[in-house]
Amino acid sequence: MRSSLRALPLSLKYKILVIVLIITIIPILLASLSWHYQMVRSSLLHSSAVSSEFARYAAREVSQSVQEINQSLDPLVIDSSFQKYMTIPKDDIVSQAGSILTFRPKIDPLLQSHPEIEGIMYIDKEGKILYNSNQKSMNYNYDFASDPLFKKAASMYKPVLSQLHQTLYTLGSPQESISLIRPITYLISGEINAWLIVDIKAEHFRSLMNGAYESGDGQILLYHPASGNVISKQPLSGELHNDLELALHKGGVPNEELLFESEGEHFEVIAQEIVPAGWQMVLLTPFDAITQGVKESRLWSLLIAFLSIIAACFIAFPLISGLRRVEHQLYASKVKEKEKELLLLQAQINPHFLFNTLETIESLAMKRNGEAVRSVVQSVSRMMRYNAKSDHGWSTLREEMTFVTHFLKIHRYRNGEEVACDWEVSPDLLDLPVMKLIIQPFIENALKYGWTPVMKADDFKLTVHIHRQEAWLCFRIANTGNSILDTDLEKINKMTRGEMEDDDPYFHQHTGISNVYQRLVLSYGDSVLMHFSKLPEHGTTVEFQIPFNT
Repeated sequence: MRSSLRALPLSLKYKILVIVLIITIIPILLASLSWHYQMVRSSLLHSSAVSSEFARYAAREVSQSVQEINQSLDPLVIDSSFQKYMTIPKDDIVSQAGSILTFRPKIDPLLQSHPEIEGIMYIDKEGKILYNSNQKSMNYNYDFASDPLFKKAASMYKPVLSQLHQTLYTLGSPQESISLIRPITYLISGEINAWLIVDIKAEHFRSLMNGAYESGDGQILLYHPASGNVISKQPLSGELHNDLELALHKGGVPNEELLFESEGEHFEVIAQEIVPAGWQMVLLTPFDAITQGVKESRLWSLLIAFLSIIAACFIAFPLISGLRRVEHQLYASKVKEKEKELLLLQAQINPHFLFNTLETIESLAMKRNGEAVRSVVQSVSRMMRYNAKSDHGWSTLREEMTFVTHFLKIHRYRNGEEVACDWEVSPDLLDLPVMKLIIQPFIENALKYGWTPVMKADDFKLTVHIHRQEAWLCFRIANTGNSILDTDLEKINKMTRGEMEDDDPYFHQHTGISNVYQRLVLSYGDSVLMHFSKLPEHGTTVEFQIPFNT
């Protein structure tokens, strides 16, 4: 063949080379354009999903903090002496003093346990004003009647968060605060006769946002639609502030992705409502930061295309004479690509687990619980070392069980409740090689959707049963907590039957089960069987089987 090729005319050789180049270039260009479009689309979808999750998480952190303060006021507002104080006339100083001495012990612990509270002010329709603080004293010469905050407070009939304001009614340097306005109902008549105004330091909200999201690409901020107030780690320019406010006003509906342009740059913005009402948590991300990876990938694709053309020039004639060898190389390339895909899936780590673990360590350290900090750090270290170990994605069942044990230990320290796991595994299977991270994702999924902190030990039980059945290794992981939703059950089982749509948004937000199923298929082939089901009373079970390999 080689001698016959050399005998071809030179022009014919060039024609063959041109045909090979055309066959090489056109698919690369078409694939590059299609791939680039899909990458941009995927980046936007992924960015929107991640941004929504970050905004929801940050909004939840702020809402929980405010709700905790609001609930801490409940024992005070139902106290009989406090209720009596609401009816005492403004000029009856003696009766007021007697009631204050009775209910003040309910205020002092609240101020001590919440250092973010600058002070608590009481106002009522009788005209009485009472201020309690461990940090400030009230300026009794202040003109409360003309202050917009107090005018607004007296018209509130449900808890709200005020706009950002200065505590001008206190002595000393005024502080930036957001006030929780809590209407107080007189229990006998059912009428709202008084209000509590809890001044929360603005710096407290900044610290909550900093803990929820730290990125050089965008920033998270609190936005007050009624006033246009913004609380952020970095100040916004005047033009960006105005354009953001206009975009949020036009968008109208929170929790949805918005795009707008400011100062010659495009931005993506996600807004989430804060409870009580009044503020929104906003995640602002430059569009260039979202598509930066796509731009870099496009340059790489052009470089690869250029190198492919050069390679085609060198392999054109050997390709004609050695088709079998080229076919073998293509097959080897596909195998390597499959291995890379498997290792990439195995290397993925849930960032929320790492964030939550770091928060747990911080909380334990603040409580000076050195033994607990040491135990959590040790477990995290061993889990990360296990995940990063160069073992081509394989381990033993014994190591998998140890990994789950460390995971449950961290869960116990974070939530203060121990979740027991019953292992039903034959000893002769412990050293059997299996795909790494084959059990832990199902345990994490069970805790995330089936377990709540209010459950008792008997309400939630985990059971892992592993046995050999002829040529199969069978797994059954069950929990007795909250059952899986019917809609979720249908989607997951549809995925395991190979009927899932490639772009189903459900699996953009619930990647854990999809990830482990894809890794099982890549590792063991299409013979993998998996099925989710509900337990008769409550709870969820997943069963799957893989080929038995020793």
